[in-house]
Amino acid sequence: MLMRMNKTTMALSAVAVMTTATNVLADGMLKEWPAVLAKMPADTRLAVMGKSFAEQDHDWGQFVAAVELGAMGVPNPSDMLAGMGPAMQHIDHNAPIGMAMVSGPLDEGKPPMLMFVPVSNYQGLADALSTGVEDGLHMIDFGNGEQWYGKQSGKYAVLGLDQEIVSGYTGNKNAMAKFSRIAGPSAAQIARDSDWALIVDFEGLDEVVNPLLDQAEVAFNEQLEMAQAMGMGGNLEQAEMMMALYREAVEIVMEDGQCLVVGASAGAKGFRIDSNMSWRLDTTLGNMFKGGNDARDLLSRCNNSPYLLAISMDMKGFDIGGFMDTIMARLPEELQNIQSLQSSPAVKAMMEQADGSAMVIYPSPAGVLGGAALSGLATVYTGDAAKLRGSMKSMFTDMNGTEQNGVSFTSEYGENAAEIEGVSVDTYSMQMKFPPEMAQAGQAMGMMYGPGGMRGYIVPTEGGIIMTASRNKVLVRKMLAAQGNDNNGLAGDAGINAVNEMLPGNAAFRAYFSLGTLAQWVGPMAAMVMPGLDLSAMNDLPPIAMAASVEANSVRKTLVVPAPLIRAGINVAMQAQAAQMGMGGGGGGDEEEEPPLF
Repeated sequence: MLMRMNKTTMALSAVAVMTTATNVLADGMLKEWPAVLAKMPADTRLAVMGKSFAEQDHDWGQFVAAVELGAMGVPNPSDMLAGMGPAMQHIDHNAPIGMAMVSGPLDEGKPPMLMFVPVSNYQGLADALSTGVEDGLHMIDFGNGEQWYGKQSGKYAVLGLDQEIVSGYTGNKNAMAKFSRIAGPSAAQIARDSDWALIVDFEGLDEVVNPLLDQAEVAFNEQLEMAQAMGMGGNLEQAEMMMALYREAVEIVMEDGQCLVVGASAGAKGFRIDSNMSWRLDTTLGNMFKGGNDARDLLSRCNNSPYLLAISMDMKGFDIGGFMDTIMARLPEELQNIQSLQSSPAVKAMMEQADGSAMVIYPSPAGVLGGAALSGLATVYTGDAAKLRGSMKSMFTDMNGTEQNGVSFTSEYGENAAEIEGVSVDTYSMQMKFPPEMAQAGQAMGMMYGPGGMRGYIVPTEGGIIMTASRNKVLVRKMLAAQGNDNNGLAGDAGINAVNEMLPGNAAFRAYFSLGTLAQWVGPMAAMVMPGLDLSAMNDLPPIAMAASVEANSVRKTLVVPAPLIRAGINVAMQAQAAQMGMGGGGGGDEEEEPPLF
């Protein structure tokens, strides 16, 4: 009997310990969110939250100082609030502010919305704004002709346009608990650390989005018909397919999405946008994101020289091929037979075989006006070099003589057609013949790759291949020199390393856009168009950067614009304005053996 009691006591104690631990963890998760979320009701579908005005003033002040906007007299958030009238003196500047969209009709002129405004003196706010009391609610007049209703809930004023919703509000923590359950791991941190954050519950969101998609489709078709009537239209079948693909992609996001959190902030380091999108388990998008390794080191295989755009991705972290298969399978039957380059078996095979990729666009040696803007494009694919090389051969061989959506393809592939630095390399070429109604697309391709179309090298390396978009042997030599050495290649670039400190770690996707290199590239042309404009201030600046990382059943994305870049951009804009008021209103590269472009 005593033994049974001891076992029962031990079991109950274990349950109590587990329950306590669970409650502690849950409370910890809830406390990570901005406190104002605790005021929002359980049926909150969309929430907007802002830091306290004191915190926003601090962050904004650091940003203004970093980008040197102080001389312009830019007001801080508290100054803008004070400008709304004396009633604002009753706002509590040390507590967060929020807004919740709850369940209810959206088309009756009174959105189902509740505003949560922290107050130091609710009665003072009500006395300043209220025009009377109705059914226990203050009738609020903001001077814009709309009738608002308000009441006090603790240290907050709860305001809304729908009297019934404001009257029925009681206040609880259910919204915080719900979003803790459905949001991704970093969502609470994003909401807490951002100056302003948006949270969306995807449950039932299709009821709002589908009518917007219908309107977009009608407008798209009207514009296409108008363009065709003017002789400017493109391929109708291709346009229909692209619209259908777009709609299917959005609908899959609506079906598979669970919760989206987006936050924006400004501070001493610059401007930042963070987001976290969580997916329902065992769905198309829920299964697409596999995790993956940090893509940062993939750029070490690329030459460290001025670049326009650099993108690295761990291919095993994203099932892109499976996602495209799902979309294609969901298309209307009459569109399923339309082929595209992305849907070819060879491309899918290459995507599956590649472990990672690093793509860099270096400035064309011919300059902005020299044509073939992508002649400096080089991509590294890591994986089994023989298999990747075989997939490339299959892709260009299978494409020859085909027609896709009105575009005719002529392609060639040459194995071991050249030798560079003792390495036997393959060559490829691809020309596209566009129908008359797609003449603009043909011109765009010529500007990107030159009149001869895409022509480049496939270069085997240890652990992968290099693919170029031009027959530029100097570029190939530089890329080969970056393979397997200890200088970190482009991953060692000072600007990239500077912005990496602002990005989350373990990002399976990274992208860097260098406005500094772009400014140097277009500088001579800009000086001709606008004498006196000096873009040298943009030199050697850190790039705009974006990263994506997989967290459990969610994806976190971060975009950063560094403060030095913003500061230089403001100075250039002021120069351009001054130069405009004052107005009243390529050479070759370092190619040795053949022209740099083709």
